[in-house]
Amino acid sequence: MTPSDSLKKDKALLRKSAALHRAELFERDKGRAAKSVLQFVDDLTPEEHGCVVSGYVAIGSEIDAMGLLEQFFTRSFAIGLPLVTAANTPLTFLAYQPGDRLIKGDFDVFTPQHDVATVTPSLLLVPLLAFDRAGYRLGYGGGFYDRTLALLRQRGAIKAIGLAFSGQEVDAVPHDGFDQPLDGVLCENGLIEF
Repeated sequence: MTPSDSLKKDKALLRKSAALHRAELFERDKGRAAKSVLQFVDDLTPEEHGCVVSGYVAIGSEIDAMGLLEQFFTRSFAIGLPLVTAANTPLTFLAYQPGDRLIKGDFDVFTPQHDVATVTPSLLLVPLLAFDRAGYRLGYGGGFYDRTLALLRQRGAIKAIGLAFSGQEVDAVPHDGFDQPLDGVLCENGLIEF
């Protein structure tokens, strides 16, 4: 077994257990975490007004980012939501305003209509299955956020913050040079910066 195969196997095992664990946390939480994180919006607020904050429409047991996005919108930040355009490519971000109609895209991800303007985020809210204190996250295995973060970091300043239940923290997320660390994770108890 090659090191690459071993890493894939380790990630797959953790992904399965982390998904089950997050679902349990979500079931017990009853939406409280999505409300709790709102009190920490000041910890995330970019200094530059007018920059773009991107989040996501929650799927399944993910913490809902829409409340945070609405808070940023009321503070005059532009908002973006991700669009998967093809496998093995970075995400594209489409302009969004609360109340805009959303459509279901690839991987059952809700996005704005595809004819709206694209935006480039300065602050990126990221879903995850697990995270560690080195800033590594475990996603769903498509590599979309890793490719996106690598590209955005080449272009300039970007802050990537995961949204998670504190119980999603693990000792170590298996990773290699492809995996992009987060700058922090926002949990129901506050912001953990790396």
